[in-house]
Amino acid sequence: MFKKLFKPKWQSAKPQVRIQALQNMDISDSNDFHVIELMAKGDLEKDVRLAAIKRIPQSEKLISLIGLEKDSSVRFSAIEHLVAVLPDGNSGIDPMLQELVGGLDDNSLSALIEHTDNLLLSSLAIDNIKSESVLESFAVKLPVTVLRQRAAQLVESEDGLERVIKASKGKDKSVWRICKEKLNELRAEQQQEASLEQQISELCHNLETLARLPYDNLYGPKLEHYQKLWRRLQHHADNEATQRFNRAYTLCKITLDDVHNEQDRLEEETRHQREALQERMAACEQLEEAVKQLGSIAVLDPSDIPALQALLNTQKTRWDEAANVIEPAADERNRFLRIHGLLQRALDAVRKLSEREAKIRSTAESVLQLKDATMAALQKKQKALQSSLGDLVWPEELAWPECLKLHQQALDHHERLHGKAKQLEQEAIENIKSRFVELSSEIEQGHLKSANRLLKEANQLIKHLPIKVAADHQKQLRELTLKVNELRDWQGFVATPKKEELIRDMEALPRSESDPQALSTRIRRLQDEWRELGEADRGRSKELWERFSKAADVAYEPCKAYFEQLSETRQDNLNKRVNVCNQLQAYLEQNDWEHADWKAVNELYETAKNEWRLYTPVERKEGKKVQDRFNALLDQLRSKLQGEFERNKKKRESLIEAVEALIEMDNLNDAIEQAKTLQKQWKDIGMVARRDDARLWKRFRAACDQVFARRDQQRQVVQQEREQNQVHAEHLCEQIEQLAESHFRDIASAQQEYRQLRQRFEGLGPVPREQQDAIKNRLKSVSELFQRALAEAESAQREQGFKELWRKAAICDELEEALLSAAQGDSLGAAPESEWQSEWAVPEEAGANLQARYDAVVAALQSHSIPAPEVVEENTQLLRDLCIRLEIAAGLESPEPDRARRMQLQVDRLSDGLVQRGVAAGGSELIERLQVEWCAVGASRERTGLSQRFVRGLSSLQS
Repeated sequence: MFKKLFKPKWQSAKPQVRIQALQNMDISDSNDFHVIELMAKGDLEKDVRLAAIKRIPQSEKLISLIGLEKDSSVRFSAIEHLVAVLPDGNSGIDPMLQELVGGLDDNSLSALIEHTDNLLLSSLAIDNIKSESVLESFAVKLPVTVLRQRAAQLVESEDGLERVIKASKGKDKSVWRICKEKLNELRAEQQQEASLEQQISELCHNLETLARLPYDNLYGPKLEHYQKLWRRLQHHADNEATQRFNRAYTLCKITLDDVHNEQDRLEEETRHQREALQERMAACEQLEEAVKQLGSIAVLDPSDIPALQALLNTQKTRWDEAANVIEPAADERNRFLRIHGLLQRALDAVRKLSEREAKIRSTAESVLQLKDATMAALQKKQKALQSSLGDLVWPEELAWPECLKLHQQALDHHERLHGKAKQLEQEAIENIKSRFVELSSEIEQGHLKSANRLLKEANQLIKHLPIKVAADHQKQLRELTLKVNELRDWQGFVATPKKEELIRDMEALPRSESDPQALSTRIRRLQDEWRELGEADRGRSKELWERFSKAADVAYEPCKAYFEQLSETRQDNLNKRVNVCNQLQAYLEQNDWEHADWKAVNELYETAKNEWRLYTPVERKEGKKVQDRFNALLDQLRSKLQGEFERNKKKRESLIEAVEALIEMDNLNDAIEQAKTLQKQWKDIGMVARRDDARLWKRFRAACDQVFARRDQQRQVVQQEREQNQVHAEHLCEQIEQLAESHFRDIASAQQEYRQLRQRFEGLGPVPREQQDAIKNRLKSVSELFQRALAEAESAQREQGFKELWRKAAICDELEEALLSAAQGDSLGAAPESEWQSEWAVPEEAGANLQARYDAVVAALQSHSIPAPEVVEENTQLLRDLCIRLEIAAGLESPEPDRARRMQLQVDRLSDGLVQRGVAAGGSELIERLQVEWCAVGASRERTGLSQRFVRGLSSLQS
């Protein structure tokens, strides 16, 4: 009894008590809130459940409870409460709430729309209204533009659209345009359905006509075109039309297959001929490669002959078999015969060389050992060389073996010897008679020494005479030889007393008081006189010579010490000169020539020459070697100095050219300042050769004087320049004005020309002061004129760029359609590269993606790669989204299947705060962006229908 007395009021049997208890509960208390949830879910009375639901503030719990509620009136009231607790704004709608709203009837939905301020919920409710009369009313009466547009997009009937158009005319332009476009589209579809039957009939007639025509180059493309048209229309054709088309198509296909079979036969024949050609080319290349390898090796070994012969035989067979397929051209046959003959000759040459190598080598070596030979001997050697070689001919393309190189060296040496012998023979013929005359004269005058020399020369000349000619002179030579011998005997008797006198003079020299140098000279003179006397009496010749030689040794004894001391002096000077050379060489090797002190180098050069002159005399033989070394080192040092002199000379000449250029410089003040700077630079330049120093300075000084002499003429020149600048400025303004009035075929070139004209204007010097403002105003006026003309040209070019974008997109559409058709058995065509190229450029932001789309479809066509179904479907969805986005921006109705997707896209844009912009979002920037995105999307099976829809949206947005 007491339990019943103290039972909680929320468990009371009376609904009003339970409702009152709910009102008194604290929702922040977890126990109370748990009781509220239990009552909202399970209380038997709908009023109690509704009261409990209204105490719950959390939207997610409300959505869950509404989903469990069976009573429609409670559910609607709960939804109203849910709308009340939802936060303001457009943060999105929970999917469960979307499902709940979708289950309401039209009256509930209308009430929801009228009571809620949530745009997302209102849009969702409008999408679920089934009654078109309610939609018509909302399209005209709702206060929010977006909701009116949404309701207008859902009106489908022709009568309903007309009523909304009539009611919204002059009141809501966006709703009027949406319904107008839907009505036009509906009527266009009706007209299209009426024309489908006529199109199908015409298509069948055209195909039947094609089936009766003979094959030509357009037969296949026409049949493919008709087939594409049929795929678009076949779903609207009846059985009779379908049978008619299939019958005509079968006949065309038979004609096409016959042509293809013939083409296949011709292609097969062509393939065999091509393979034969490739085989012949390969045979030639194989042999040519063999020749190339043979030409790169030093020696072709005889052991390589079998392999090379096998290669020749194999390639010959290969060539003959390929030549039987198709007759080779003359140049091709000549190529093979030439290279085959070359290798065959190479084989023959190697065989012959292996047989004759020893004889060739020995014969050549015997010729190379000759230093001199007569014509007769050379003729024998020549025959031997020819005989050793025989009929061996070595191919020029192959590397020469050592023995053939040796043989060639022998031939070259023989040729040199032959030339020398020929020259000696000619000289001998010309000189032999004169030698005989001179010899006879010398014998008559008693000049034994000259006679001996001439006799020796005559004997040498007679050796080089031809055999027939030499025989005529042998007798005379023997007679002259006898005379020379008689003269030698006679002079021996005459020379004996004179030689005894020379002996006495030599024996008297030790007693003289001459200095060693004079004494040495006297001894040398007596020895010369002794040699000139020739032989004495043959019986006493040895005795007299021994006495004379002994006396000379005794007389030279006082000179030894002097010459030994002189030798030491010469050796010391030689050592000093060697030391000078060593120092020079060390300096040349160790000096940093990249950063050399050239003044010090020049001083060292002069010092070395002066010091060298101090160290004299020296021994002639050793001194010459050291002198040559010194000269070479001095040449190196002089070369480095000369290089520095030349560099400095070029620098000075460059300064001279710079100063001479200043003579004509417009700005005199700058010219004078630069001239002063160049004078300072002149002083910093190093040495030059003495012969150039004064000449260069004279030129430099004269140019500087001319620059400074212009100072007196400055005022007059400046005034003339100002007036000339005015003329140039006016002319440039006229050019800019003419450029602005011309048609811009190349905007970049026009801009470049304008910049150049402005740069030239800005580069002008001052103009007369009284004309400065007028010139500036003129420039400003023509520049503004050019900028306006440029903006118009850029706009026209961009418009043309989008036309080109659509043209290229159409090419991609056609190729992708052919690619997708191949999945149903069609053959793949080639990409129209010539059509793709154009003088017009697409917009820069579209170029990369459009080219990537084209490259992808071309690659797919070439590789027969059909796009994956999921890729095609994804592209279709992208195109459909672009259509929906365009319809949203233009305020147009979207088809029934796309309404859910449209709602999703609108929700996305609502969450970004874009919906409030309305049609303003459909400006030129949006239009261009959507076109660029559309043309970048790849293959889709629904592009044709979506394209018409997209173009309608563009037209509406641009109006």
